[in-house]
Amino acid sequence: MKAISWGYAPSGPFWDGADDYLMWVDAGIGVILRLASRLRGEECDSFEVLAIGFDETFPVGTFALNLPGVEFEVIDPLP
Repeated sequence: MKAISWGYAPSGPFWDGADDYLMWVDAGIGVILRLASRLRGEECDSFEVLAIGFDETFPVGTFALNLPGVEFEVIDPLP
């Protein structure tokens, strides 16, 4: 998933003090694509998914966590 956050990590999906919020959802798969906070009828903050992928394969080790002095048990993934 790739998203724009305009240089910060949002602490929550909604801006404090907004009058209302808008949410765009892909109803077919139930994924939130965009959240926007509005103040006085205009958007004042938003978070939007730009690209998303499902059922992708990744090379072994892509999500490996290597900590000095710590050993992890490797288990077979679910089928």
